[in-house]
Amino acid sequence: MTLNGFECGTRNCIFGPRDCDDGNECTTDSCSESAGACQHELVPHGNPESQNGADACMNGRDDDCDGYPDSADPDCGGCSIDAHCDDANSCTADTCSNRECNHVPAADATACDDGNACTRSDTCASGVCKGDPWDDDRDGALSNECGGTDCDDKNPEVSPDLFEGPRGNARCSDGLDNDCDQKTDQWDGDCSSPVCIEGWCWTNPHPTSAALEGLWAPASNLVVAVGQIAMHWDGTGFVGKQLPGSPPYYYDVHGTGPSDVWAVGSAGQIARFDGSNWSAFASGTTANLRGVWARTTTDAWAVGAGGKIARWNGSAWLDVPSGVTAQLNDVWGTSATDVWVVGNGPVLRWNGASFVPVAGAPTGTSFYGVWASGPGNVVISSLSKVYRYDGANFVDMGAAGGGEHVSGAGTSSVWVTNHNGPTHQWNGSAWKTHYPPRHGSEDPVAVGVVTANDVWVVGNNGLLDHWDGSAWTAVRDGAAETIKAIARPGADGWAGGADGLLRYNGTRWVAPPDPPRAIDVVDLHASSESNVWIVGESRDMGQIWQWNGSSFTAYEVDLAFGEVFTAVWTNGPNDAWITTDDGKLFRSTGGAPAVQAAPASELYDLAATGSNNVWIAARQSIQKYDGAAWSAMAGPGLIAYQVWAAAPNDVWAAGAFGRIAHWDGASWTPRAAKGGEVDELTGTSASDVWLIEGGLVERWSGSSWVETPSPAAGGWSDLHVSSSELWVTGNGGGILVKKR
Repeated sequence: MTLNGFECGTRNCIFGPRDCDDGNECTTDSCSESAGACQHELVPHGNPESQNGADACMNGRDDDCDGYPDSADPDCGGCSIDAHCDDANSCTADTCSNRECNHVPAADATACDDGNACTRSDTCASGVCKGDPWDDDRDGALSNECGGTDCDDKNPEVSPDLFEGPRGNARCSDGLDNDCDQKTDQWDGDCSSPVCIEGWCWTNPHPTSAALEGLWAPASNLVVAVGQIAMHWDGTGFVGKQLPGSPPYYYDVHGTGPSDVWAVGSAGQIARFDGSNWSAFASGTTANLRGVWARTTTDAWAVGAGGKIARWNGSAWLDVPSGVTAQLNDVWGTSATDVWVVGNGPVLRWNGASFVPVAGAPTGTSFYGVWASGPGNVVISSLSKVYRYDGANFVDMGAAGGGEHVSGAGTSSVWVTNHNGPTHQWNGSAWKTHYPPRHGSEDPVAVGVVTANDVWVVGNNGLLDHWDGSAWTAVRDGAAETIKAIARPGADGWAGGADGLLRYNGTRWVAPPDPPRAIDVVDLHASSESNVWIVGESRDMGQIWQWNGSSFTAYEVDLAFGEVFTAVWTNGPNDAWITTDDGKLFRSTGGAPAVQAAPASELYDLAATGSNNVWIAARQSIQKYDGAAWSAMAGPGLIAYQVWAAAPNDVWAAGAFGRIAHWDGASWTPRAAKGGEVDELTGTSASDVWLIEGGLVERWSGSSWVETPSPAAGGWSDLHVSSSELWVTGNGGGILVKKR
């Protein structure tokens, strides 16, 4: 070729044309002035030689320009040098012999590099380079950077597998987020005392899922919340206390000190805390009491439905005329002669002798909260407005959004909160809206202000949130949605609901290893620790999972729009049954469940004692499978939604309106309950049968159903019974255990 009119010679370019074309289409040809010669660079291109057809391997050409024509090209089924056999595996020795590649594994334990920055100590094993997961602190959890959940891979005292509590544990005061839940020490619910009421202990969430309605927060180390139970904060964590009542439910709380706290609630309930325990006091009414305020140990006020006002004189609660019949919602005072009451009527004020309507107070609306720091700073709140009384007039504080509860710490720190809404803070000149952490169906109900930088919000499902002046912390820790199903096949434990699937590790409920993708768990059942079946929904697809003791196998089935799984039962790894509300029946005899001929059009529950004794509650009938065919077991006289079998001749069925029947092998006998909806029916033997009726836990005594009292009664959805324990699940992620 000609370059700039010069011809390339032996050592340099001389005047005249020089052609460097070597006639090879696989090279790029050029004249190098510095080298004084033509250069020909091999440039591979095109498809592998063998892909150009069989003729390409015998046409005498290097069709893919890799330097190896025809049979010399590995693409044509052979090799000519060792380099052709490189498999990019440092754990094999690659050689070419008789046109064939050989890959001999290196000796095991030979050092290598697997190219993964998240492994260490890489060595060869059977010709494969493998490394140990990079776990700097050797605590069994990988770092966030390597796809794990260890938030500090340098410290073995920090791992998502650790339990930060219980209360008193050194981890509750070490300044570390030991379990990687972004909560430290006392702000982690695990560091509150295990909450045990009537022998039942919360295992999820920590510290509780009980509803909390009232809140009193006079100091950083003294906070009391009440509702279905009482929760006491001492600055290092919460301690749960049982409240008196059947069942207890309290709306408000106030006191004068840690050993003098009053709570009022439903059906006239009044209780007092003496520093150790809560005790009931007679109120003289069955009306709901909504508000309480205590001035001294011998002077306290309570208000409620029907215009009820009662005053504690040191020995008894006595009625005080209110002059109204409307419901009264809250009470607060600044002195013995200055007590304010708000409700669904006029704003009332105690003048030392009687309650009188306050002149100039807003009218035409219901007020739910009142709080005051002095006679010249009284704040009242409706659902839409907040007003401040300055000693002479009521001033509209602006569009805060209102609230059902109000608290404060002076004129420049007032807070209001409301069901299903945000929390609002008044800073002296303007309102700021807060959204405390909420999990699932939690709702803020009450607010308590210690200082502007020390604020608490409580609510249903155990909501316990704290504001430190810059951020909110949710002290409550654990799954928050209703837990619909539980199984305890041994030391292991499984539970699930809208939050997905949980596994019990002996101290807490956590997501299992390699958990199923997010599904709403409907039911689960286990025949052993190595055979657990789970059913749920995700985007109108039926999700079925089987746990074999170490890993999950997933199955997916089509469901009609709106169709849902209702139950799953397994007799062993090779025998599992699944039902839907639309009449589909699936069975697995090993592997994917297959559709079976259904015995009825609506299938709601399953129970079995073996492959030849399977029962279905099919709404209009009870169906039995004997190993060959289904047959209707006529005559229970109920709309069947629940079934449980102790033996072929010992079966229980339950349906609407609390109707229950027992099968003895020949006929059904009614076993009437209290009339509530039966949500679960189970047992351990013919003489140990249990149910959840109307949210209450009950056991068959042989002649009647007897309730086993439980905290947060009315909210339970599933029950597991063993010879030594009772487990219940329900609202707010609640999973409780009671020793038998």
